[in-house]
Amino acid sequence: MNHDKVRIYDLSKELDIDNKEVLEICAQLNIAAKSHSSTITEAQAKEIRAKAEQIHSNSKLSSSAVMVDEQNSEQANSKSKQQILAIHHRQYAKESPRDLSTTTPPVKPEISLAPPP
Repeated sequence: MNHDKVRIYDLSKELDIDNKEVLEICAQLNIAAKSHSSTITEAQAKEIRAKAEQIHSNSKLSSSAVMVDEQNSEQANSKSKQQILAIHHRQYAKESPRDLSTTTPPVKPEISLAPPP
């Protein structure tokens, strides 16, 4: 097997990202790859690894900033939210349950067969 070629799906496993994301990076870098089974050179794989690392580090920073913003907004909202103290269920008028012992069961129709002539 030639070791200077790398399959897209092997690269996506290595980088722990979806095949589609690797293919999107290939498109951004003008690397010809049509599917997850396409092969690329080791040099192209290095470019993709670098780009994926860059994207991953940017998403980490932005996601941590979003988490801080969410925590701040949750704290602000919790101060203005009302607390639920009790839940009261509606009381319905009590109806007497249907007495099943007084109902008559369905009647089976009797079938009589006439003797053959």
